[in-house]
Amino acid sequence: MTVTQDISAPRRLPRQARIISALAARLQGPGGYYNVGNVLGLATALGLQFASAAGSSKTGTDLLFSYFVGSPQALAFTIATLIFLVGGEVYYRAWKDGAGPDQRLNRLGDLLSAAGGTALSVSLLLLGQPLLALATGAFVVLGKLGSAVFGDDSVAPPLWPESWPDPFRLAVLVGRAPAISAAGLDLTYQIGGGAPVITLIQPTVLIVCHVLWVKADLLLLGGGKRAAAAN
Repeated sequence: MTVTQDISAPRRLPRQARIISALAARLQGPGGYYNVGNVLGLATALGLQFASAAGSSKTGTDLLFSYFVGSPQALAFTIATLIFLVGGEVYYRAWKDGAGPDQRLNRLGDLLSAAGGTALSVSLLLLGQPLLALATGAFVVLGKLGSAVFGDDSVAPPLWPESWPDPFRLAVLVGRAPAISAAGLDLTYQIGGGAPVITLIQPTVLIVCHVLWVKADLLLLGGGKRAAAAN
C-alpha cells in the first residue's frame, strides 16, 4: 500500500503559534515596543484601580469613569494614552516591511508622540509633578517634534559632530531618565519601608515600561543613523 501526502496546501499553524508569530512580527520595529509598554502600563493601572476599590460601593463603571475622565489630569492622561497607542501603530506600519522605515509614516509617528507627550506633560503638571512635566516637555516632546519636522535624513545642526547620535532622538532618550529615576527611588523607598507587595507593582511596571520605550527609542536612533548615512 502506498501512502501519499498532500503537500500542496500550506500547513496551518496552531492558534497559539499564530499569536506568538504575530506578536514577534510586531516587535521588529519600535511601534511594537512602544505599544507593549503602553498596554502594560494601562492594564496595570486599571488593575490596581479595581484592586484598591475592592469592597467599596463603587461599580466597575464608576471606576472606569473615574480613571479615564474623572478629573482634568485623568482626562489629559487618557488623551495622551490614546495618542500614544495610535502613534505606536503608525510606527509599526512604518517599520513592518523590514527594509528600513517609511520616512513619511515615521515622521507622522514622531508628530503623534509629540502630541501625546504634550498631553502627558499637562497631566503631570496637574498631578503636582512639575519636574517630570518639564523633563517630558523639554526633552521628549521637543525631541519628537524635531524629528517630525526635520526627519532622520536631515543635516545635523551646526557644530554637531557627524559621529554623534541624532540630537532629537538623543533628547528623547535623555528625557526618559527622570521618570526612570523617580520610579526607581519610589520602588527603593517602598521596599525599604516594608510596604505591601501591591504597592511595589506600579513602580516596578513603570520601570519595565520605560525599558520597552527606551528599546523603541534606540531602534529609532539606529534607523536615523542609517537614513543619515544614506543621505
